[in-house]
Amino acid sequence: MKRKNPLSIAVLLLSALLLLTSSLMYVFAEPVSPYLMVLPEETSDSTLTPGSTYTISIVTDYDGIDIWAWSLELFFNPAVLEVLEVRNGDLITTAKHPDALFVPGTIDNPNGMLETTRAWIDYEYSPAPTTYGPGTLAYVDFNVTGYGTSDIEFSATAQQSSKLIDGFNDAIIDAFRDFEWNQIGYGYFSNLIPGDMTDDTPGVLPDAPDGDVDGFDLGAFADAYGTSEGDPDFDHLGDVTDDSPGVPPDLPDGDIDGFDLGVFADYYGTTLP
Repeated sequence: MKRKNPLSIAVLLLSALLLLTSSLMYVFAEPVSPYLMVLPEETSDSTLTPGSTYTISIVTDYDGIDIWAWSLELFFNPAVLEVLEVRNGDLITTAKHPDALFVPGTIDNPNGMLETTRAWIDYEYSPAPTTYGPGTLAYVDFNVTGYGTSDIEFSATAQQSSKLIDGFNDAIIDAFRDFEWNQIGYGYFSNLIPGDMTDDTPGVLPDAPDGDVDGFDLGAFADAYGTSEGDPDFDHLGDVTDDSPGVPPDLPDGDIDGFDLGVFADYYGTTLP
């Protein structure tokens, strides 16, 4: 596809920015309480280069005194992140109950999964012992392995012991069984410079980030401007912000519009450390 003249596109870009001078306020909508969620909710940090450590926590705001167990599975992009270590949080610990147990789970980095991570209070006879929230289920330490983006998603259940149904504990939150996704808050990771869309290195495929935002990226952005997912010219690397009310701005939203143009302009001329 023929590239557009970078100079004329730059003039167009600056003109369009004059229309985007009003400030916008974005408010992150937390899941419905009681919830489980990833913290930080969203990370966009180009200084998290390969070899850096990135840590998340899985937290709940549930403030009841009848927590008996929790378990989770975590999913991430293995081209960008790998799990180094899983550590117990403060929700179910021996400090709260001497019979608390924690299993860090099975790390499957090639497939981007953390499986059967769990904690519970061991007991032989009902009623089950309990502890209380809110608190942190677990901390997950990642090694950053490449440049890119990763959704950090999980399935989880937090169980209580105040009620028993057919021998099974009621779930406070159960995304495994009931798919109560409105009680689940996912995370998002990116260490790309927003707008880094193409590589001008000789012998390298062009449709890949190269650590800077320059005239080549400007041409790629111009080609994709005005497109959305499903269009043949859509490039997800140009979809750098979300203009939906109540959504963090540094997230893709499936189209490349004036809001993405404003972010692209902010980063034009920058280079990864």
